[in-house]
Amino acid sequence: MVYYLHYSYMKRFRSHITIPILLVYCIFAVSIYFLYFKWQLGLTRYFDVDEFAYLWWASHMHQGSMPYRDFFFFGTPGFLWLLTPLFSFFSGITAFIAARYLMFFVYLFFLLAATLLFFEMRKSWIALFVPVLLLFLPLPSDKFLEIRPDTVAITLFLFGLTLQMKGMNEQAKHRIHFFIIGVLYACALVVSQKMVVLVQMQVSKFIRFPP
Repeated sequence: MVYYLHYSYMKRFRSHITIPILLVYCIFAVSIYFLYFKWQLGLTRYFDVDEFAYLWWASHMHQGSMPYRDFFFFGTPGFLWLLTPLFSFFSGITAFIAARYLMFFVYLFFLLAATLLFFEMRKSWIALFVPVLLLFLPLPSDKFLEIRPDTVAITLFLFGLTLQMKGMNEQAKHRIHFFIIGVLYACALVVSQKMVVLVQMQVSKFIRFPP
């Protein structure tokens, strides 16, 4: 009786555990390991000069100064708006650490956006390899942890692009869907003016090939 129960349990277990499921578990475990490593790296990696500059500008905004009028600033102010609230709770070196924590969570959203975009393009579980690849490559993933507007802007753009592709593929008719896309693209432009070329390309493509 015990042998029969053991045999039936193992048979049922093997029927549920397949190679794709094992791969998913392995990918998940490897991703957690690399994320923990990046978390530690974000706390110990040296601070670049540009990171000091963005935090310096944000601290001036927290004190009531305005970019372009009270101090020189060459970009769009969206990223400074994101950093400014940190100085309401942190000061000194803790503000740098808090900003690195913030960029780590932005990096998590970037990985999610890249995975969703790949899945929307290929409709395959292979999309799970995307975050592992981005976590494994040393140079770009290290840059993503730095206090810069590029990661925030490209994350917003990827979410907008994913929704745009989803709407065009599924012939979405709800205006709110494309309104959200426009908001994401606009936020990407406000965070970084570098996104203007990418946003212009996607908007022109949408106008040329409407859903």
